Amino acid sequence: MTDNDLRDFVSQQLHFDDLFLNSFLMAFPDKDQSKLSEDRYRQIIREIALKAADRYGYIDYYHADDFVSPVLSLLDDASKRLTKSNVDETFALVSVIMEETPELAMEMDDSGGGIMMIWEDALEVMCQINELAQPAFKDVMFNYFVTQLPFERYNNLGLDDSLLSLLGKLAYTKEQEKCLLELIDQRIRTLGKEFNIRGLLQIKIDFFERQGRLAEAWEVVTANLNITEFRMKVIDRFIFEKKFDEARRFCREGIILEKGDRYAWSPGSKYKEKLLEIAQKEPNKKEILALAEDLFYSTQYQIKYFKLLKDNWPKEGWEKKRNLIIDRIKGSDAKGSFQSAFALAKIFSEEELYDRLLKLLQINQTFMVFVDEYAKIIAGYYPAEVVELYSQAILNYAEATGRPVYNETVKYLKNLSDLAGGKDVAARLVSHFRQVYKNRKA
Repeated sequence: MTDNDLRDFVSQQLHFDDLFLNSFLMAFPDKDQSKLSEDRYRQIIREIALKAADRYGYIDYYHADDFVSPVLSLLDDASKRLTKSNVDETFALVSVIMEETPELAMEMDDSGGGIMMIWEDALEVMCQINELAQPAFKDVMFNYFVTQLPFERYNNLGLDDSLLSLLGKLAYTKEQEKCLLELIDQRIRTLGKEFNIRGLLQIKIDFFERQGRLAEAWEVVTANLNITEFRMKVIDRFIFEKKFDEARRFCREGIILEKGDRYAWSPGSKYKEKLLEIAQKEPNKKEILALAEDLFYSTQYQIKYFKLLKDNWPKEGWEKKRNLIIDRIKGSDAKGSFQSAFALAKIFSEEELYDRLLKLLQINQTFMVFVDEYAKIIAGYYPAEVVELYSQAILNYAEATGRPVYNETVKYLKNLSDLAGGKDVAARLVSHFRQVYKNRKA
């Protein structure tokens, strides 16, 4: 191919393909005498959105990537080409993307999280720009984002806090620091105590730490011990300094605080985990046993606590203790829930009680995911029984309809054929399904 052939090809593509034209202009901005203005960048983003949208202007889930991918490519190209000489131009592009995408998100099915991917990449490029920019341009960036912060388009998507976080990275003068802290305090007052303000306080902490002002950062932490993450920082420091009594006191206060929090999952469990950590460091076997058992039940039967309980329980009394735990999980009706079934299956596997695991699977053979996960553990001990219950589980599962069920059924049939004695049974099931469901759409 000659240079003229290549020139003719590029010329044709520039004429007929708008996206190629946009990419070309982005890659070679100095070739465009008028340079790319903010208006031109805005036009590029809107053209990409227009191509992805339906005739009503809406971008559905299946076409969301037609918008997201090109914009991410623009950001990636901008990041790769960024130099000290083009910070202003790169800033113009990224600022337009940050202005436009929240508006476009209101007319888009963003179930795939593409808008947040664009936003996070844009924030990252802004930080790169800040590292290369001269002080005068840093001031331009800071002032720009201060003016952007009040716009509703950012608040609608919960992006305003990330703008504050970016301002915390941009601020470098005393005036900017004062402005930043006032903006954070104003937002905290607006949200009130009913909302999670941890992220806003963390922006303060991060700002002070970047400045090397660790004492001021620590003051923010200790002034907000009602926030679990900050109280944990204090507890961790006490543990590091081996001030175990102080660490325990802060843990117990935290447990009391979380009991009044109706939104807390497993109230107090994080603090109990810290108390367990302290007990292991001392060590205090009595406390280890009590906390391990408490956490096993309060964290929905996490097996790590069962193992810890077993490792520290007297060997001669373990079987009795284990059976008490099993009976408690099963409940008075000895049936339990699917959550209980998973907990029991983990215990039976850990304790090598394979006969009980087989019975548990037979009781729950309508629960295909459960059977699939644990059948392979006992397949070598009870091959015929496992093939029978696995095939019955597939029959139950296949009664549902839809493409996902069809795909999963194919997977389970493959798993069945891999079991000892399962290949012939899987083949018979395939023939059965072809006959019974011959008119059903996948």
